[in-house]
Order: sequence, then structure tokens, then C-alpha cells
Amino acid sequence: MDDGDFVLQPFTLVDFASNGFTLCACIVALGVSVAILLTESTRAQSRDSTKTVLTEEIQVEETRLALPSTEPNVYETLSKATLEKLNAISVADAVRQLPSVMLKDYGGIGGLKTISVRSLGAEHTSVQIDGIKISDAQTGQVDLGRFSVQNIEQVELIHGTSPDVLAPARAYTSASVLNLVSRIESFHQSAKATEWRLGSQVGAFGQFNQSASLLSKLAKQASLGIDVERISANGEYDYTLQNGRETLNLRRRNTDIHALRAETDLALNLAERSTLFTKIYLYNSERGLPNAVAIRPNPDLIEVSRQRLYVQDAFAQTRIVTSINDKLQLALGGKWAYNFLRFTEPALDPRTPDTDDRYIQREVYATTSLSYRLSENTSARFATDLAHNTLNASLFNAAQPTRWTSISAVAFVHRARRLSLESNLSATLARETTAFGTAAPNRQALTPSLALGYKPFANEGLRMRASYRETFRLPTFNDLYYTRVGNTTLRPEYARQWNVGVGYEKRLQSHSFALRLDGFRIDVTDKILAVPRDAFNWSMRNIGEVKTLGVDAHAESTVRVYETTLSLVANYTRQDVLDVSRTSLTPNRQIPYTPKELGSAMVALERGSWSIGYTLTYTGFRFTLPENTANEVLPAFWLSDVNVSVGVPLGEFALKLKAEVSNLLNADYEVIQFFPMPGRNYRLSVNLTSLAR
Repeated sequence: MDDGDFVLQPFTLVDFASNGFTLCACIVALGVSVAILLTESTRAQSRDSTKTVLTEEIQVEETRLALPSTEPNVYETLSKATLEKLNAISVADAVRQLPSVMLKDYGGIGGLKTISVRSLGAEHTSVQIDGIKISDAQTGQVDLGRFSVQNIEQVELIHGTSPDVLAPARAYTSASVLNLVSRIESFHQSAKATEWRLGSQVGAFGQFNQSASLLSKLAKQASLGIDVERISANGEYDYTLQNGRETLNLRRRNTDIHALRAETDLALNLAERSTLFTKIYLYNSERGLPNAVAIRPNPDLIEVSRQRLYVQDAFAQTRIVTSINDKLQLALGGKWAYNFLRFTEPALDPRTPDTDDRYIQREVYATTSLSYRLSENTSARFATDLAHNTLNASLFNAAQPTRWTSISAVAFVHRARRLSLESNLSATLARETTAFGTAAPNRQALTPSLALGYKPFANEGLRMRASYRETFRLPTFNDLYYTRVGNTTLRPEYARQWNVGVGYEKRLQSHSFALRLDGFRIDVTDKILAVPRDAFNWSMRNIGEVKTLGVDAHAESTVRVYETTLSLVANYTRQDVLDVSRTSLTPNRQIPYTPKELGSAMVALERGSWSIGYTLTYTGFRFTLPENTANEVLPAFWLSDVNVSVGVPLGEFALKLKAEVSNLLNADYEVIQFFPMPGRNYRLSVNLTSLAR
């Protein structure tokens, strides 16, 4: 095919049906066949296997509900109950309440929102849904704004190895993991037959959301979940811009968003000890991209952006978990993913051509993991993954890269009453080819980790932990191949992480509390940065070495008095993230857009059907450039949110009314320079839910 004949076509439901469902059907058929054959062949040899399997499942469930100090690795959670107490529409709104998390937000409802954990950047955090990674080989970043909390049972943040005994190999290779747990899993294990919800929300900036969800037992062995949400808003809000002594009162423009999300979940018991979980996810959005705000000769040109972004995402994933006998467990999984992105910008000068760039990513992924119990307290785990990623772009002479990635991991876990020990070793191999130009060389890496948890006193909640972990991240397709910027000789970024922590927890009949303190150090080598080649051209280079020293503090408490429950949660992070590159022109300076301090707090009061929640987040000052001068400072800011909700019983249904005010004190702030954030704004929501039956 000639360059001139290359045309990118957007995603259609026909493409999804002909590609995604075919692949998922093959994966499901293969997994079902293997699981049933293995189960049937060993059933006669298993003695009292049901008891053993239940013990393993209870351990996993306890991990999800435990307070943060109970794991040898740092493990934080936001439960469904906690999510309902926050002013959160998307996962991006919720993760602000997790310690050591910096959310990069470009403003407004439709602005890009990515996560940075312990200053490592979005590329080092693996975002997963039900244990399977959401990949973006083009940028390495996942927009958390497009994932709603409506269908989320729990948000988990892990610094280290996942507590899932059958975690995929990918989960061993990231510096941190943000896992989103769908509601279908807990519903499938419950005694409920049907649960449905209808919701509507209106708010500032022309926001109007509608949502509907259904969870239903199709039979004793099968559960189905359907969740649909539509979001629309003009996104416009007022802000001020200081031009010397003159204050300009402006309005943010080209900030609208129209998005539709649909999810379908299936949980199916294939045999006595085998369960299949399948998810199909569709997302379609169109949004405006406001320009960076800066003083221009003509103030009328400050808000003239006409950039548009069109996103169409779809993926289908499935995972089968089976207990072969009282010692051996197996998981098989697979995923097909499609992402279409279109960026347009009409030219202001008729002599200049319009911009219309299109990108299509595809991924096919398969995973197998195994857990074998060597003794009552010790187990060995094995996992292997294979992924195939492609990127097709409409840019002139685009490389059109293809990447094969193979990851294998072996782990040993010892869990006793007072001592926990985890160790693993991961091997990664990446091979790339391109249709045009030179492909990046093959990459391979071995990354170990070790984590130790110890409880000194059998009857006290004091726990100590220490861990060491090595991880790396491959250069993204944009790093390697983006026109005139990419560099195919880039090396992967390597990160070495140390963590030492202590925690204490206490649970009484009407009161519980937990305290945790963790000190950490992270050394990153071969940091990938964009540097100028000359006055007009930039290129990606491995020039950076970054050292991070920090401390995380976490406290939580719950008090119950009669029919009233008071919950308090607080987090604080202090970190120095310094450029220690030998060739750096700004040695030992804080890297840009990395605050030295982060904090958050939440207070919730519940009595009967009434609930009041207040959240507070703090982001310290940041520098916008490496020199760290006073002219490069973005000021610190505090954000306050408050919400009030009440439940009204209506026979077999429950009506919940909720009022929210975000940025209560109308703080004027920027997360990214020249992208002003909204001031005080509100939302009103109504949800009608069927009572459990």
C-alpha cells in the first residue's frame, strides 16, 4: 500500500463484533475446555477440597477489607461506601484521596486526568480493571476521567506485588498498580437475585448526566451486569487573568464534552471450583480542548481554541479462575482492545492546511498464572503474559510500529501468623518492527523484588514491613517514533524502590483506628526527557537520573455511637524529588510539576438515612521549570468539597438525593501552568435503587 493510499477508519460496532467477539469467544472456549478438563481429571483425587478453596478465598477477601498496615507491601483502598462519601464522578476524582498520589489535571470536566504515584509519572503506574491492565502503548498514560465510579466496588492502590494469588505477570513489573474492582464479583458471591439503579445528575457548567445499571442472577451459576452512562456539559467557567496591573475577566471556551460509556459483565461458575469473569467495555466521546491561557497582544485571541478530540475505545476481556485440587490453582485470561483517537484543528490562516491527525491502537493479550501451595503457609506462583500492540497513524511517514512483549514471573510467598515474606523475579522481552524507518532494538530485563512483614506481638496490632523492588518502563511509541521527535535508540527507564514502614491498628466494638508511617526512596536511571536539538527541534533522550526521598503518613478512625457513625481519614506525603543527573544543568533541584507536600482528609457523619461528607486536599507549590526560580512557582492550593445525602424509602425501592459543592472556598489555582481550574461549582443527583432481594 502506498503512503497516499493509507486511510484510518474509526471504530464501528461491526469491527467490534467481527474482531473482539471472535477473539473473546476463542479465549473463552479455550479456557473453559482447559478448566473443565483439569477440574474433572483431578476431582477424584481431591480430599476436602471445598474447605481448602474457601480458605484461600477468605484470605483474598480479608486483604481487600483490611486496614492499610496489614500487608508487607503498601496497600491502600477506597471501598464502595467510601466512594459514595466523596464528590466523585470519575475515578480521577476519587484517587485524590489516596496517599502519595498526584493527579495531573488539565481542567474542566473533559480535561485529561492522569495519575503520578510517588512522583514516578503515569507511565510507571499500571491501571487495571479486575486485574487486567489497560494499555496505551502510544503514550503510556491512561485518562482516569473516562472511568466512572458507578460500576466500581473498590479502588486499590498497591506499591509492590498484588495480593491476588493469581495475578498476571504484568502486575509484577510496574512500580505501582491502580486496580479497579467491578461490582459483578461481590454481587456474584452475594445472595442477591437482582439489583438495579437509575440515576440523573445536573450541575454547573451545563453538566447533565444520566446513568442506569442492572445486576441480576441469570441462574444459580451465572450473574450479569450492565452499566450505561451518558455525560454532557458545555464545561465553560469564569476565571481571571492578571495582565500587569490589569485584571481580565475571562470565560473558558471550547471545553464541552459529550461521552457515552457502556459496560457488560458476566460471572459464570463453570464447574464446582471454576469461575469465569468477562467484561465488555465501550466508550465514545467528543470534546473540545481549550488552549493554554497566556497574555496575547489581542485579548480576543486568548480563548480561540478550536481543537477537538474524538476518542472511541473498546475492549473485551475474560478471566477464568479454577482450583484444580487442594494445592493447585490456575487462571487463564485474555483481552482484545481497540482505541481510535482523532485530533482536529482548523487553521486560522486559509493558506495553512487544517490539522486532522488520526491514530488507531490495537492490542491482543493473553495471560496464564498458577499458584501451588508448597505447605500450609508457603506457596509458589508462576505467571506468563504475551501481548501484541500496534499503532497506525495518519501522519506523513509514520512508522506504524508493532510490538511483541513477553513477561514471565516466578514468586514465592510465605504467610504465617506473625511473619509474611514475598519474593519474585520477572523477565521481560520486547521485540519491535516498523513498516517505515528503523525499529527500536529488542529489549530485555530481569527485575526482582522482596517484601517482608512482621508482627512482633501476637495480641497487638503493631506491624512492621520493608521492601525492595526493581521495575522498568519501556519507551512508548510516541517516545520512539513520533515525527521529528522520536528516538529509536532510547533505553528503558529503570526504577529501584526501597520502603520501610510501621503500622498499628486496633478494633473495638464501637471504635477502630489505624496508623501507618512509611519512608521510601526511589532511584530512577535513564530518565526519558524531551530536550532541544536546536532552536526549533526537540528529541527524546535518556539524560535523566532522579532520586526521591519521602515519607507517607496515613491515619483513619471510625466511631459508632448509638445510630451515628463518624469516619475520619487523613493522608500526608512529604517528598524531595531531585534531578541528580551527572550532566544536568540544574543538579539537585526539584523536578518540574512535583510538589514537595501532598495531603488529604475526609470526614463523614452518618445517621440513619442521612450522610454528610467533607473532604480536603492540599497540593504544595511546584516549579514549572528545572531551574526552580521564584518566577517558575505554581502556588500551593487547598480544595474543600462538601456533600449531603439522604435516603428516602419507597416501598420496594430506595430514593437517594445528594447535593455536592466542589471547591467550596472558590480557590483560584492551576494544576498545570496556564490551564486555570474551575472555581466553586455544584451538582445535584437523584438515584432510584431497587432494594436487595
